[in-house]
Amino acid sequence: MDMERRIKIIWMLSLVAMFVLTLGQGYWLWNLCRDKNRELGIELHHRLEQLFLLNDSVRSRQHRPYFGEGTHYSIAFSSHSIFRKDSVSLQTSQQFVDTYRFSSRDSLGQVVYDDSIVITTPVQQGWMGTTMDDYKLEADVPFTLQRFDSLLAVSLPALRFATRLYTLPCTEWYQNQVDSVSVEGSCLRPVIRVRHFYSLFHGRLVEVRLFPSLSTLVQRLWEQLAGSLLMIFFLGICFWLQMRVIRKQRRIEELRSSFTGTMIHELKRPVQTLKMCVALMGDRALRTDEQTMDEAVHDSVVELDNLSSYLRKLRDMTRADDEQLQLTLSTFRLRPVVEKMLAQQSIPPEKQVTFRVEVPDALTVTADVMHLSNILGNLLENAIKYSDHEVEVDIRAEMRTDGLHLRVNDNGIGIPVNEQERVFDKFYRCHRPSGEDVPGIGLGLSYVKLLVEAHRGTVSLSGRPSEGTQVEITIPQNKQ
Repeated sequence: MDMERRIKIIWMLSLVAMFVLTLGQGYWLWNLCRDKNRELGIELHHRLEQLFLLNDSVRSRQHRPYFGEGTHYSIAFSSHSIFRKDSVSLQTSQQFVDTYRFSSRDSLGQVVYDDSIVITTPVQQGWMGTTMDDYKLEADVPFTLQRFDSLLAVSLPALRFATRLYTLPCTEWYQNQVDSVSVEGSCLRPVIRVRHFYSLFHGRLVEVRLFPSLSTLVQRLWEQLAGSLLMIFFLGICFWLQMRVIRKQRRIEELRSSFTGTMIHELKRPVQTLKMCVALMGDRALRTDEQTMDEAVHDSVVELDNLSSYLRKLRDMTRADDEQLQLTLSTFRLRPVVEKMLAQQSIPPEKQVTFRVEVPDALTVTADVMHLSNILGNLLENAIKYSDHEVEVDIRAEMRTDGLHLRVNDNGIGIPVNEQERVFDKFYRCHRPSGEDVPGIGLGLSYVKLLVEAHRGTVSLSGRPSEGTQVEITIPQNKQ
C-alpha cells in the first residue's frame, strides 16, 4: 500500500505540474496575442492615415465651386469670453465663444456660400490652422463613403471592414480633436476601430472597423505558437514516458513478488519428493517394498523433470533478454514430431485424455525442430493441466500462403477475456478458482511466444471460461 500511495502521489503531482505549465503557456500566449493585436492596430492606423490623405488628394482635384481657384472667399473670426455662475455650487467659470464666418462670392459679386460656426469651450481655441482647409474641402467636395470604401478595398483587399459617418456636437469635439485607434473584441477575433476627423469645424468623423482574420494573427504568432506547442507536446511526452516507466516498474515489482512466491511454492514439491525418496532409501524395511520404491522413484523423476523444465525456460528467457535466440533450422515432417510429443506427455492418473491429430503425413516444415517440439509440448502440457477430468485436445496443422498454421484446442477451464492479453507476459498466472492448486510458474505461454517470435511468427489465443482455449501459431516458411 505504501508503494501504491507514493505512485499515486507522483501521478497527481505530475498532473498538477503539467496543468500549471499548460496554464502558464496559455496565459503567456494570451498576453502575447493582445500585444500583437495592438501592434496590428497601430500598423493599420498608419495605413489608414495614408488612405485619408490619398482620399483628400482625390477630393481636392474635383471641381471646387466655393473655395477653389478663381473664387472670391473670405474667412472671419471673432472671440469673446463670458462668465457663468453655477446655481448649485455657486462657482464662477469662464467660457470662450469663438465665431467663424465663411463666405464666397462669384465673379459677379453674388454670395454663393455663407456659413457661420459658433463654438463655446472652457478654453480658448484660437486660430485652428489646417482645419480651415478641411472645412473648405468638405464644403466643396463632401466626404463620401463610396469613394473611401473603394480606396480601402483596393489598399487592404484581404481585410474585412465596415465604415460609417457621424457628427459630434460642437460642445464635444474640442475634447476629441485627435484621431484615435482602439482594439476591441476577443484576442482571437479582434476588431480594430479607427476614428478620423475629416472636418473638425463640422464635427464630422468617419469610423472604420477592421476585422483581421485568424490567419493574420497566426502568421504573426506562428513562431511563438510553434514553440509553445512543441514545449507542451514535449512535456506531454515526458509525462507519458514517466507514467509508462512507473507502471512498468510497478509491474516488474508485482512480477518479482509473484515469481518469488511461486518459485518457493513450486520448489517445495521436488524437494519434498526427493526428501521422501531419500528417507525411503534410508529405511531398510521399506527398501524391500519394490512397489513403494518404484512409486517414490517415479514421483522423484517427474518432479525433477518439472524442475528441469522450469530451469530450461528460465535459461532461454534470460538469454532472450540479452541476445537474440539462436535457431538451428532444418526441413522435416511435422507429424512424427507431433506424435513424439504426444507420447512424451505425462498424464495424471485421475484424468482421461483424448488426442485428435489432423496433421497431413506429407506436411513438411522449415523450423528449429527442438524449439518447435518445445512449443508443442508446452501447449499440450497447458491443455492437460488446465482441464477437468475428461480432456479433449485437438491438434491441427496446415500450410497456407503465409506459412505454417498450427492450432491446439482444448475443452479446459479457459481464460477470461480480460486476461488473454496478459497471459503471454513473463510469470503471469491467471486467477484460478479458490482451492484449485495447479503447478506452474507462469512461463509456459511467454516461453511459447519467445520461441515463435524467434521464428518471426505470431501467436494468438482465444476462448472463454468453461469453454476451453484455442492457441494458434503461424510460422513463415522460406523467410527464416
